[in-house]
Amino acid sequence: MKLTQTGAAQALGLNRNTIELYERGTRRDNPNHVVSIPRTVELACAALMLGIHRYGGPDESTQDDLKVNITHLMTPDGLRPEVVEWVAEHVEGHLFTTNDVATFSNPSEAVYFKLRWGTAASDGAD
Repeated sequence: MKLTQTGAAQALGLNRNTIELYERGTRRDNPNHVVSIPRTVELACAALMLGIHRYGGPDESTQDDLKVNITHLMTPDGLRPEVVEWVAEHVEGHLFTTNDVATFSNPSEAVYFKLRWGTAASDGAD
């Protein structure tokens, strides 16, 4: 992401020591204790890379972050079956599709979907 540890900590709402811990992958006081990056932090990093910088609830300023252009995933009958199957397995919140746009109720799920399926501007490759 090309951020300093301090910049990453501020962007993610964490402290710099936590960022250092995730980078190192082990605790300083116990090098044998492997530290994993939580999925929420991974998704937050992905959101930052996609240009989603702040989520303060479903207001006008964040509504676009919840929308994904899905034109590339559509068939004449609707969403491709493999996309429908993936959504059923991975999306716990609400997903609405209208006019080739999927709108998510959960920003982390919107990010996860974008990472998995891309957007109409990308190739949507697996």
